[in-house]
Amino acid sequence: MHAKHLLISSGLVEICWAIVLGWYLALSIIARPRKIPPFNNFRRVLQAHIDYILMGMLQMGVAVATSDVMVLPDWVVKMFVFGAWANASSFLIFAVSEDYVNYMVVKIFSVISFLSLTIVFPYIAMEYISKTME
Repeated sequence: MHAKHLLISSGLVEICWAIVLGWYLALSIIARPRKIPPFNNFRRVLQAHIDYILMGMLQMGVAVATSDVMVLPDWVVKMFVFGAWANASSFLIFAVSEDYVNYMVVKIFSVISFLSLTIVFPYIAMEYISKTME
C-alpha cells in the first residue's frame, strides 16, 4: 500500500476509535461515578481520546503534505503508524490502572512509542525541507 494511503487509512481508523472512546466518555458522564469497566480513570480515557484524534490528524496531515514532494520509506511509515497508535494507547493502559506505570514492560512500551515519534518527525521534517529547498 502506498505510504499516503496507509497513513490516511490509519489516521481515519484512529479517529474512528477516538469516536468510540467519546461514546465511552459520554456514558461515563451519564453514569455516576465516572467509572465503567475496564477503565477506572476518566481523565486518562479523555487523554487517550484527544491523543487518538491528534495522532490520526497528524498521520493524515503528513500524508497529504509529503505525498507530492517525497516518498516516505516503509520503515518511516511503519514507525509513524506504530508510534501514533502506541503513544495514544499508553493513556488507556493507565486508564485501566495507574499501577501499571510501575511495570517494566509498560515503561519500555511507553519509551519505544515516544522514541519512534521522536525519530520519525525530525526525519520527515528534514527530508521535506531538503526536498522543497532543491
